Amino acid sequence: MGMKLLPIAATLSCVLLLIGCGRQTAGPSAADQQAQQRLAEEQQATQLSQLHEREAALDERERVLTQREQQLTAPSAPPPAEQPAAVSLAPVQPTPVQAAPAVSADASLQTFYDILSPYGSWVAMAGYGYVWQPAATLQDFRWRPYTFGHWAFTDDGWTWMSDEPFGWITYHYGRWMRTHTLGWVWVPRDEWAPAWVSWRYGNDFVGWAPLPPEARFDGATGIQQWADQQYNLGSSDYTFVPASDFGDDSMADVEVPPDQAGPIYDESDNITNIYYDAATYAIICYGPSYDFMRSKSRHPFPPPLKIRRSGFRTGENNKPVISGGTLEVAAPRIIPTRTPSAPTAVRGSLAEARLITPSNPPPPHGSLLPHLYQPPQTAANQPAAGTRNSSQSNSAPIPQSAAGSAGQTAPANTRAPTGMRYPSQMNRVPASPDVEAQKGHDLQVIQQEQAAREAERQHQEAEAAEAAAAEEEQRAQELRSEEAARAQRAAEMQSVQAARAQEVAAREQAAREAGAARAAQQAAQPASQPAGTQPPAGRGQQ
Repeated sequence: MGMKLLPIAATLSCVLLLIGCGRQTAGPSAADQQAQQRLAEEQQATQLSQLHEREAALDERERVLTQREQQLTAPSAPPPAEQPAAVSLAPVQPTPVQAAPAVSADASLQTFYDILSPYGSWVAMAGYGYVWQPAATLQDFRWRPYTFGHWAFTDDGWTWMSDEPFGWITYHYGRWMRTHTLGWVWVPRDEWAPAWVSWRYGNDFVGWAPLPPEARFDGATGIQQWADQQYNLGSSDYTFVPASDFGDDSMADVEVPPDQAGPIYDESDNITNIYYDAATYAIICYGPSYDFMRSKSRHPFPPPLKIRRSGFRTGENNKPVISGGTLEVAAPRIIPTRTPSAPTAVRGSLAEARLITPSNPPPPHGSLLPHLYQPPQTAANQPAAGTRNSSQSNSAPIPQSAAGSAGQTAPANTRAPTGMRYPSQMNRVPASPDVEAQKGHDLQVIQQEQAAREAERQHQEAEAAEAAAAEEEQRAQELRSEEAARAQRAAEMQSVQAARAQEVAAREQAAREAGAARAAQQAAQPASQPAGTQPPAGRGQQ
């Protein structure tokens, strides 16, 4: 019995051994496959992470390029304006403007709004737009423009040297006018001049009056001796000082009280002479003779100064500075903005109007004043060759009764006889054909200059457009290159994934073939065993 069971036990042992060998053979293949699969997943995750990082970098670069494009094409936003000071009866202390070290050669009306807001308030006035009321008018009802400072003579004529922090704007740009309830207000303009005033002289008194907004400057005609009649200027508009005090450091200390200016005004003559010099591209402001005023003044007069216009520094006083024989003034170019500018805060909208001085009796018409009141012909203000001598543009020969013999001028203390006033604009002495031709030539020069500036502006705009187009093209090229690199990277990833899938499929096929071969070997092995190894017969065969 025991001998019969030995073949069965041996057969079972072989079967178990074969099954164990098959399991050992298949076991390492599955583990290797899992390890390879994990490795492939990790590598794929790493590549996807790198791809996402590159996409994020590309998005950031595209954002930077978009910002640069917007900066080149979009208009610059105006800086936020400060709130204008509220109007009250208490003294208003000016707040210093935020300091900025850079010098700006250009400005805009928005610059005026921002810089002047701490020193007063802006008001919307019908017919005039936004006007500025100085806080000083609330502190002193006697305050008037062009008083806190003094005059200096330059190659551009009489230049106002203001002691007030806002004077570099309000006394060289724009116009002043008196109103019924607000007093003196300033109306912005974009033309720079040494001073926008009308001049008078008589009986050893010299006076000046701020030009109103109606006094629009025309380079072809300028502003001449008809200013009072044309713009309704009267005695209350003028500040008079004795000629002996004209060289004082502060005109506010020596001015004649306004209620005493009427007789002085009646005994004085208008000597305004503002014109455009085509040779220097500058507005010239002449009035009384420099040599005459120097002889009348009890103060030493400095020699004529050479003016130099420059940009301005935000946050600084920008007061005029004399360095040697040069007067440096802040005179930035006013650039018009693309959108209408307005103060951030405006103190109401008033139905205010200009206060017009009662009409003065028109002066008798006659010949012009003697040379005593004409601008001096010195090296500092001698007109260049081929340009108009504005002091003679509206002149007629001086009669012998007024000027004496030929080549002589009236004495310094001699007043022009009755009737020696300038004619009004409607009754001016007809100009000679040569003067008319010179005016036409000046107008042509002005038009040519304007055309040249317009051409330069168009050229600059074309260059800016070309630069923007070139940068846009470069940006588009960079985007196309990035897109191509991104597509190439995706194709590489697809190729790697296809190769991995093919490798996995080949390993699976090899595993299946190995399993089939082992199964066939196991099926064929029992038939080839020897006879002694056959299992014994059953109990029925014994």
